[in-house]
Amino acid sequence: MKDRPINNGSIKSANRLTVIRLIDELGTVSRAGIAEKIGMSKSSVSTIVEELINAGWIQEVGLGRSTGQGGKKPVLLQINGDSTNILAVYFSYNLVEIGIADFHGNLMDMVSIDIDSTEDPFGLFDRIIENCRHLIEEWKLRNGQTRNVIGCGIVMKGLVDTEKGELSYSATLRGWQNVPIGKYFSEKLGIPTFVENDARAVTVHMLRKYKDLSPKVLMCVCVERGVGVGLAVEGQVYYGFNSGISTTHMMLDPNGPVCSCGNIGCWDVLTSIETLKNELVKKSPKFRTMSLDQVVMSYQNKDELVIDTEINYTEYWMKRGIVNALNCYNPDVMVLVGRYFNYFEGAAERIKEAVQNMPNSAAKRVKVIVSDRQEHLFLISAVSVVYSAFFSEKFHQTLVDGIDNAH
Repeated sequence: MKDRPINNGSIKSANRLTVIRLIDELGTVSRAGIAEKIGMSKSSVSTIVEELINAGWIQEVGLGRSTGQGGKKPVLLQINGDSTNILAVYFSYNLVEIGIADFHGNLMDMVSIDIDSTEDPFGLFDRIIENCRHLIEEWKLRNGQTRNVIGCGIVMKGLVDTEKGELSYSATLRGWQNVPIGKYFSEKLGIPTFVENDARAVTVHMLRKYKDLSPKVLMCVCVERGVGVGLAVEGQVYYGFNSGISTTHMMLDPNGPVCSCGNIGCWDVLTSIETLKNELVKKSPKFRTMSLDQVVMSYQNKDELVIDTEINYTEYWMKRGIVNALNCYNPDVMVLVGRYFNYFEGAAERIKEAVQNMPNSAAKRVKVIVSDRQEHLFLISAVSVVYSAFFSEKFHQTLVDGIDNAH
């Protein structure tokens, strides 16, 4: 890689950000194409492009089509995936995934460590940070890499204050309240750290994945052992006041089970695998000693009672919750993601059909996408959180300065 440093004395940060954003948005584009799109002179664009190439953020990747007049073919530019690495951490129910990705968002390597939800948060953080450092050093040594990590994305379940980088509350990590995870990781690792709720992080990732659709309102329904909903309006993730939007804790059944949030009959608790098991126990004692994984396996092994209960109870409430959310937010694109749709084959298509059969004419026009059943979705979404921050006005210069100062 060539000399990296770019600073405000050599080029205005705003212009550089405009150019690099456009390259990211279009995938590949020529210098002339950039000038035409943003209304900047070709000479100014060329100056910015050369500095970005010298800094290693973008690269030339071949020739485009020549003009109709038969002129010289333009050189195409794209984001350089080898420019830096991104560290990602995902807190699941009983384990933490740690990954390292290139700047195209491709997961290059990862490790998992078991956790105990009763463990002291900062003792656990130190253990995770030690594994992060080891993963980075091993990756560099094994692949002969010298480039530094630009930032760390952390994804967690629960109420996350993204401005403060704090986990305000979590039903899965009991007793964790107002934990300053972002500050702690940033100080220990020496890199900017971004903390995000799992459903919102997935929404950030889906905005990138389906950017060609240009959704005005994108709604992501993320279903694991419970449900999370993320919303993006005009390309921006919606947070509500104090990062507290929580559609899945709307009451659907006043006679339903008690949710961890303290409410009764929430969408989240009605559609959880725990509640599915409890419903099965009411019908047959054989399910009492089954683990949640065994319940899922019974469905996959065509147990008629499990299939019937999943369709007529869990899926019933899933559809009700989704329909209510659709009526609230009126998205033009809805993405269904999460392992629930892996566990219960056919559920996604049945839910999609239910949406399309809604009497509401606006709902019928919603484009419903069942996302690819990719592994490590939340870890990849943590990468997308950092990647998106790089292209934001708020954090771009901080991330650029941080990686420049590390060289």
